[in-house]
Amino acid sequence: MALKAIETRYKGYRFRSRLEARWAVFFDALDLDWQYEPEGVSLSVGNYLPDFWIATVHMWAEVKPVPFSKHENALLYALAKETRFPALKLIGVPENKPYFGFTDDAGFEVEFCLTNHHNYPRKEHRFFCMPGCDEERRWADTAEAARQARGARFEHGQYGAAW
Repeated sequence: MALKAIETRYKGYRFRSRLEARWAVFFDALDLDWQYEPEGVSLSVGNYLPDFWIATVHMWAEVKPVPFSKHENALLYALAKETRFPALKLIGVPENKPYFGFTDDAGFEVEFCLTNHHNYPRKEHRFFCMPGCDEERRWADTAEAARQARGARFEHGQYGAAW
């Protein structure tokens, strides 16, 4: 039996799942400007509606509860390549760890550190990118953002630091 996602409201958006809303809380906690499902894109491999546009870092983000299928990877890579903006693969609830994605010029996955360390995303308009995201480089702001996202209780109008 397939589980049905719980539609969730947050910051004026109606998210298709609570998981997507948790990622929005995570982005807010890192002080990143984002839009949810901003616009569909016609790609060579088919039409695609990305979950997020993270304006601060000029990057797409797609959220899944489980690892991406081969087809989903192909779509996300085409999104990065054809729009010329990187695309993040966000699997599961936000954690203090590196995440993988695609850039427009690499045919392989690239590692990104989702942190606002020293306001880097606003200064450089990108996240830290490989190869520097190892076990020793976990960020306090990312840990706090993940804590807020996991602790969000949307059903009571509470989320992030507010609870």
